[in-house]
Amino acid sequence: MAAAEQLDTSVEYEIRYFEEGKIHSMNVIAEDKRAAHHYYLECGKHNSDLYSIRPDK
Repeated sequence: MAAAEQLDTSVEYEIRYFEEGKIHSMNVIAEDKRAAHHYYLECGKHNSDLYSIRPDK
């Protein structure tokens, strides 16, 4: 029996947020939107400054 090949399920998310009155963005490669949001918070950012995390999948 052949070994099953693991597929990379990571997606690139664009996170847009406000900082000092301007909108900024960062790109994050994560397994899902929740993991991308967690990374955003780990960077010291705040939910109140978050504008969007795309794609919406």
